[in-house]
Amino acid sequence: MSSVYLDNNATTRPADAVVAAMSLAFREQWANPSSVHRAGQAVRREIILARSAVADLIGCETNILILSANRKGHIIPPRA
Repeated sequence: MSSVYLDNNATTRPADAVVAAMSLAFREQWANPSSVHRAGQAVRREIILARSAVADLIGCETNILILSANRKGHIIPPRA
């Protein structure tokens, strides 16, 4: 018997493409993007590409988009 998960307020099952992308990042792109070394700069480029993709998806400029690992990222006030 299959089930229906209705508690999406707590968490939502990620799409398979998201799991694949994040799995790659967790395994191979874990360096500090603020560092000047090659690995860190490679991760920084990936973050810039991700920010651009999200901005295009929601129709905003990349300079006003804040990507946050904070669970309360939705309360970050917009930049002036």
